[in-house]
Amino acid sequence: MSDFTKLSDQELLVLLKRDELSAFKELYRRYWKNMFGEAFKHLKSKELAEEITQEIFTNFLVKTAIAAG
Repeated sequence: MSDFTKLSDQELLVLLKRDELSAFKELYRRYWKNMFGEAFKHLKSKELAEEITQEIFTNFLVKTAIAAG
């Protein structure tokens, strides 16, 4: 499947649990900007907001991989 933009978040999560990295890329594309914006609003630092946003996505990917077994 090549057009992940048409899939729901739930469908992307199912694919991600099957090691479909493109599903993670789509979730990242959908949510990075909003997550960064919220982090920046609270932290008032571009660098810290970028760091925390990356950390959240990294933790999410690791935990999804662990849950998938």
